[in-house]
Amino acid sequence: MVVLFFIAMISVCLIVDFFIQHRKAKLLPAENQMAREQFNPLLNIKNGLFYGKGHLWNRLTTDGYLYMGIDPFLVNAFGDIKKVSTPTAGEYVQEGKSLLTLENGDKKLQINAPFDATVEETFTRDGNIGFDQWVIKVKPTDISSSLTQFKIGENALKWMKSEIDRFKEFLNIQFQTTPALVLQDGGTPVKGVLQQMDNNILNEFENEFLRHVS
Repeated sequence: MVVLFFIAMISVCLIVDFFIQHRKAKLLPAENQMAREQFNPLLNIKNGLFYGKGHLWNRLTTDGYLYMGIDPFLVNAFGDIKKVSTPTAGEYVQEGKSLLTLENGDKKLQINAPFDATVEETFTRDGNIGFDQWVIKVKPTDISSSLTQFKIGENALKWMKSEIDRFKEFLNIQFQTTPALVLQDGGTPVKGVLQQMDNNILNEFENEFLRHVS
């Protein structure tokens, strides 16, 4: 009788745990149900690239053009980027106006132009778009002043570390009651965590990180 009672209690515990885990899984993106991937943009900072405002990286050419891509921080935070919308070649974009729109399903982020520039060329495709791919080539109106707001090398690494710390604080504020949904052990954000946000929080993220001058 005691054995049967013990087995019954274990069964109840397992059933309860199943429903708890099932509920948690529904709150997380599919990629996090399989594995809560490491959020570590610092591994992907590359020498020779300029990082900064709008979380775009910039590669300068000898003839004064800039190839621009999405930096590792934003790729890690947003997760899979299925589509990038850009202005057309030849279009002039003013500082502060829309330059890129990142999309994954119904989730979107807008990145504004960090300086005045003319679009020379775009490179977009369907499927995941990573931090190692350029998405737009531009000709800044004033190349020297355009690059002063960006960081390179060790300064870029320090800046990225400070952005990660700010992002952790941002998530702690937004998810005060349920931090485990967005932060791993040690306080590291879950990769693709922005996919869990509603539009209001995404707008706050844009204002805080994609239109922030530091």
